[in-house]
Amino acid sequence: MSKHYVPILKWKEGERFALRWLSDEIKDKICPVINIMKNTEPDSFVAEIVKNWGEKRWFYLDFHPSFEGDLSDFLEAMLAEPESLKLAIVPVISPDKPSEYLQLIHKRTDLFTNGIAMRVGLQELEDLNTTERNLCKYLETDRKSIDLIVDLGEIASLPKDVIKTLASMVSLLLTQIKASDFRNVVVAGASFPETLNVPQNNVSLLPRKEWILWKEVHNKHPYVSFGDYGSDDPRDIVYGYGITIIPTIRYAHEESWYIIRGIHDPRNPYDYTQFHALSKTLVNMTDIFCGKDFSWGDMKIHECANQECTGARGCNHGSMRNWVQINTNHHLTFVARQVSRFLSS
Repeated sequence: MSKHYVPILKWKEGERFALRWLSDEIKDKICPVINIMKNTEPDSFVAEIVKNWGEKRWFYLDFHPSFEGDLSDFLEAMLAEPESLKLAIVPVISPDKPSEYLQLIHKRTDLFTNGIAMRVGLQELEDLNTTERNLCKYLETDRKSIDLIVDLGEIASLPKDVIKTLASMVSLLLTQIKASDFRNVVVAGASFPETLNVPQNNVSLLPRKEWILWKEVHNKHPYVSFGDYGSDDPRDIVYGYGITIIPTIRYAHEESWYIIRGIHDPRNPYDYTQFHALSKTLVNMTDIFCGKDFSWGDMKIHECANQECTGARGCNHGSMRNWVQINTNHHLTFVARQVSRFLSS
């Protein structure tokens, strides 16, 4: 398997639907890291993967830090589901995974026939040879069956000059550990901020710093694939009642996200009808908007802009949850094609 784009996704409703409505062309270009979230049930997870991602499509299986259960118990229950035979799982290991979990992966090599992935941060990358030796010995495998995922985590607050320094550091470490010996190598990061601090009733730009960083690394290591967290941050914050919700579209384009932001009206705090005007603003940015036929997400933006969207109660502008689907579907489609263009240029 060699996929040039590896998005790291939370397994929540918005992300599930975003994957479901991807074209087969785009699905063939990506291999997502699917992070199991808290309160996820093993039986529903298996059925949701088959429905939203597809049968025998490779994906990396990992757990979000918010997951509160026992990793081994979840995995065993998941593998007991008959439909799990339809999944093409690449289990993710890391130094912080419990030994019982690693033992279970080793024991079930009859099901895990697609190799494994090792997910490490920058500090763990510095001492990777020791970590790798221990894990490979435990699992009785070698680099040729391992995909290395270098997850830099949150880099949103780093200035651009620091991003280039970080890219140089990652490149040097990949050289030192002879990373090209791995089956595949992915460098991923997350630069979408946890809290949007941009003006209301305005269009703002945020730099996609992980894309900038990856291009620097790729210049020295052409075998390295690109990874990001979509148009989201890595954390899973639980918001309470009374939080200020501002309708917003997050639209990936080249090296930036275009943030088309509405307003918060205390008298009407859930005024999602604003999405009609926000979509119209985006569609009128003809040098940015990719067109209604670009992706399912772009089609939904076009429909909302022209008030052609339909629902049980007539024109459906969508909720914040719906717009996670739309933003993510466009993002995955755009980045998958962007990476392909870059590699063929």
